[in-house]
Amino acid sequence: MFREFLSLLFFNTALGNGYYENPDLASLIIVIISLITLFTIYKFLNLINTNLMFIFSLILTSVVVLNVLRYSPFGGDAVIYCEINQAVMNSSNSIYDLELKYTFNYPPMYKYLIKSICSFDYFKWYPFITFLSLLIIFPKNQTPKNSLLVLVYFFGSFLALRWVLKTGNFVFFEIIFLNYFVKNYKKNKEINYLLLFLFGFQRLWFLLLIPIIFIFDIKKNNSKKFIFPILIISLLNISELRNFINSLFGNGETYNLFIEIPGHNTPSIYLGFMNIFNVDSSLVSLSIFVLSSLLIFKSLNVYKLNNINLFYIFSFFLIMNPYLKPYHFIFFLPLLQLINIEILREKSSIFLSIIAPNFLWILGSNINSGTNFGYFQIVIYSLFVFNVFKLNKVNFYD
Repeated sequence: MFREFLSLLFFNTALGNGYYENPDLASLIIVIISLITLFTIYKFLNLINTNLMFIFSLILTSVVVLNVLRYSPFGGDAVIYCEINQAVMNSSNSIYDLELKYTFNYPPMYKYLIKSICSFDYFKWYPFITFLSLLIIFPKNQTPKNSLLVLVYFFGSFLALRWVLKTGNFVFFEIIFLNYFVKNYKKNKEINYLLLFLFGFQRLWFLLLIPIIFIFDIKKNNSKKFIFPILIISLLNISELRNFINSLFGNGETYNLFIEIPGHNTPSIYLGFMNIFNVDSSLVSLSIFVLSSLLIFKSLNVYKLNNINLFYIFSFFLIMNPYLKPYHFIFFLPLLQLINIEILREKSSIFLSIIAPNFLWILGSNINSGTNFGYFQIVIYSLFVFNVFKLNKVNFYD
């Protein structure tokens, strides 16, 4: 009987079944009790042995992450990419103008990536590609103790790896760009804006980071770095770029900002507000949200750009992303090098980044939680960033 219970728990956790069921009273009571329990544990973290926290972190993340590849369906995005690539090969139409259920809403340069990776069975190999990309960006020259700590974050923080393995999305390309942007920015090398542009152009919202960080660079007389993304833009196929932009805002697409449904698959603050107030997403509402986000950012009073402030800036734009997908939390991993290792070693950091999100995912998957319960993902990440801010301020890290 216990074996059957474990099998069902692993199955539900892998597929997130509870998020597709409407919540009931019993589930609501379980959630309330669980949240109170988590809050109580958080308040008394100083009484818990650090090694015990590591053990629980590894157990929870193993259940959440490793189970994904045991149960179908998984790798849906990988299948979609290669189906689109096949359709383009057999058609004279643009990759943005195909009569398929799913569409290709990524910049033109990525169609060449799709063509390459699908030519050697991307669906079969994408988990290995993902792990290889994590190996590439894994911080080097760390002590064994620090390496183990970072490895735990890479494996289990914010369900990021779980979602990448589940979807088969090719974020491996972006985290490498982001990783080397951070490295080169810390070294003040001119190539960093090119890397930031290549990262942001895949997820257009993050292009806002370029002018914002550029403003800080003006004070350093490093404005010539800005020429790199301008040169890249000049090399783009304008016709393809227009088709790409139309695909993002067209009425007939399966995925775009105006018809996406918020929930555990898209825990977007913007879409959540649209849903709460029963307002249809539109270019007007999106523009208001973008301007509001920039005003909120301005109110944060970030006056200088050091490692920790760069982390806050990236985290803010990650949280406010109007089209946030849970696998975007994988972008947190390159940002680890901006945070003092002592902050990451704090029990509160481990609890908020690894234990709490993985526990809540297991809980929500095995009760009738409803899709909106998945918003804990953005809440937990926000709490983690605030906790980093508090620890940094109190202990004068950085």
